[in-house]
Amino acid sequence: MNTVKKYQKHREIFNWVREQENFKHTNNQISDWCDFDDSKFSRFFTGKRDLKAGDFFSLLECMPESFQQLYWSRYHPTNLEFIDLQRIVEDMDLAELGRLLKIIGEEISQRN
Repeated sequence: MNTVKKYQKHREIFNWVREQENFKHTNNQISDWCDFDDSKFSRFFTGKRDLKAGDFFSLLECMPESFQQLYWSRYHPTNLEFIDLQRIVEDMDLAELGRLLKIIGEEISQRN
């Protein structure tokens, strides 16, 4: 997965969790908790700026435990209903797609 798409995924999931949790805290409140610059934080959530990995994970750590759990369950789902197969395939390079097709072909042959 390329780096830009990976950061977009983190931001999308973070924003999704905020919606699921009915998280009533503003960007300003969150940036105060986490000691972030308000404008840096706001630009991250609107997609105008990326955060360094360390900054993002510091941000995630200062969120409530229920928020963190929901975030990680969405990021690393164990339930297939949360897996976006289209997104996974779109993020693969040609070599990865080739390996995937080979695995699928072998699995189909074994089942027949």
